[in-house]
This record gives sequence, C-alpha cells and structure tokens, in this order.
Amino acid sequence: MIPVRLQRLVLLVLLVAAAALLTGCGVTKEVQGGRDWTTAVSRTDGTSFTVAVHDESGIVNDAQVDPPNVAVPNGVEAAQGKVNVILLRWVGGTCDTLTAIDIKEAAGGLAVKTAITKAPGPCDLMAVPHVLQLTLAKAIPPAAVALIP
Repeated sequence: MIPVRLQRLVLLVLLVAAAALLTGCGVTKEVQGGRDWTTAVSRTDGTSFTVAVHDESGIVNDAQVDPPNVAVPNGVEAAQGKVNVILLRWVGGTCDTLTAIDIKEAAGGLAVKTAITKAPGPCDLMAVPHVLQLTLAKAIPPAAVALIP
C-alpha cells in the first residue's frame, strides 16, 4: 500500500502540472505547430483557383481570402476596429491556378511569403488584387508584418 503522504504529494504534483498547462494555453491561445487553410476562389468568368495558406507561427487562428465587404488594402493594414485582425494584399493574375501563402514568426511579427503558380500556355497579363484576412491569437502591428515576394 502506498503511504498517504506519497499519494498526496503525487496528487499535488499532478494538480500543479494541470494548472500550469491550462494557464499556459489560456494565456497564449497559440497553436503549436502548423495550421493549414485551403479554399477555392471564384473568378467573375466562372473559373476558380486555389489558395493554400500554411501557418508555421501558431499565431493565426483563421484565414479568409477575399472576404465580403472588405476593401483590398495597400500592403498590410489593421482591420478597422479589430486589433487582432490584419489584412494583406497580394496581386495575382487571370491565369493563376494556385497561390501558396506561407506564414512564419519573425522578429516579433510575421513573415508572409506568396508563391503563385500559373496555368501553362498563353495568358492575358491582367493583375488581379486580392486580400487575405488573418485573425490572430494576439495583436501584431501591420509594420511588424513583412511581405516576401
């Protein structure tokens, strides 16, 4: 039989560990490891292309492409009235098949890299602006977000 003092000590250690774990999750609300969002974006001509967002920072809670009633920003901007939401602009084309967006933590902010895959063959070279709306686990000023071509 295990002595009562040892049982109490083990119980105390488990309670302290559980409290530390819960407190840590509640304070940061950051996800450890990568998260992914993939969506098909419709064009006005009825075709579509895919946007794949990969977040390695663990700070992004949600990613939306071209959300309704959101104007395309000039570069990176904070969403009006929302301290933890940023808007990022990228310019694609009419022949894009895939836009891959990778997000990493960098120097107290985020580094966002965009890679665009175009369909083979001839294409009208018309620029199409898009917006990526990121809901973050914590507020990050737009100046701390680097867009990497």
